[in-house]
Amino acid sequence: MPGTDINSAEKKLEKMQNTIREHQVKLGDNSINFTATFGLASGNDLMKYEQVINTADQMLYYGKNHGKNCIIKDIP
Repeated sequence: MPGTDINSAEKKLEKMQNTIREHQVKLGDNSINFTATFGLASGNDLMKYEQVINTADQMLYYGKNHGKNCIIKDIP
């Protein structure tokens, strides 16, 4: 989310996460619930996009390995 500070980005992701969590798909007698884990990183003008994306990716996998359905942010 270029141009968005990390706290505002986290709030947007929380809204997305809630929307995803509230959505259910019914298959016959069964229902499937969804969750989402997000990795969030911030950068500055001196950083390459690849660095920021790599950090967000690391945060994502940390979240997936430590509970899922969470937002893990890197605070530099």
